[in-house]
Amino acid sequence: MLALGGKIGRERIGGLFLLLPIRLLSLPPVVRRASAINGVRRSRASEVSVTARLTLGGRDGRKKMTKHEKKTLNGLLHEIVGFRDKRCLRCGNPKWQLSHIYPKGRYRRMEFEPENVKALCYACHLNWWHKNPIEAHEWLRLIYSKEKLDRLKLMSNTDQGRFDYKIHKLFLENIISKHASAKYA
Repeated sequence: MLALGGKIGRERIGGLFLLLPIRLLSLPPVVRRASAINGVRRSRASEVSVTARLTLGGRDGRKKMTKHEKKTLNGLLHEIVGFRDKRCLRCGNPKWQLSHIYPKGRYRRMEFEPENVKALCYACHLNWWHKNPIEAHEWLRLIYSKEKLDRLKLMSNTDQGRFDYKIHKLFLENIISKHASAKYA
């Protein structure tokens, strides 16, 4: 019924009895109602995010990243992948785009992580990476080291704390300066 595990309790909301995880019943009524209205079948992570949004006001109590900040980080990330990969990793096409190993919709903290991004051309990215995930995973295991894939898996399963735009921007700029100095050395 629920893919949450743990004990289930009943809560009456708006004349209906809903089955909710016990840990949600201990939350304030406003949060319980929002969780029930937004859907009972939620993963553990989405329940926490609903709670965080309602009680703290925004993502992790912080305002959302502005378009300018996202564009800046995407530009820095594009530059890093350009230094590292230079062309589509699958077919060698010089026109490439960023492709995330762990999807940025589900793993928001890894959206601007250089190790999570690879260069693929438009055709390889959309017509192969997204449509043939089993084949793509096997290919990924061939071109990336086991240590790198294990590190990515560990990063995807751990809470990395609050995302700080300024620190992440400095981190990406530092990587770019290392690539640039190595290029001209």
